[in-house]
Amino acid sequence: MILLELGALAVGDEVIVSQHRGRSWDYIRARVTKVARVWVELEEIENASSRKRTWRMRLDTQREGGEGNYLSHFRTPAQHEWEKQRDDAQTFLGQQGLRPAFASPWRGADQVIRLAALIRADIEKNGVPS
Repeated sequence: MILLELGALAVGDEVIVSQHRGRSWDYIRARVTKVARVWVELEEIENASSRKRTWRMRLDTQREGGEGNYLSHFRTPAQHEWEKQRDDAQTFLGQQGLRPAFASPWRGADQVIRLAALIRADIEKNGVPS
């Protein structure tokens, strides 16, 4: 998966932790409590209960250590927003019956966002083709 660069994290920075729950993902606001060479420690910001959740994740993968598709991971707010834009663009293109071919220059994440914006602008200007 192509992702925006993480950049430098510092204690106190806010991140968003994605945690798999059943058939969906929960997005939890967290704060950086410790930054080491390989690991970062995070603590949940808002929690009605007295015990806040904590995570220890790798800086290089931005995920918990281990194997699997459903490991918790963290993103900066900018990375999270970019992923939402990418996912929205892919959903929109799918609704239009469009899926860039594997070798297409429009297949990359940035290009998918751009293509969806171009098609949305054209629909706004000319309407939906019949």
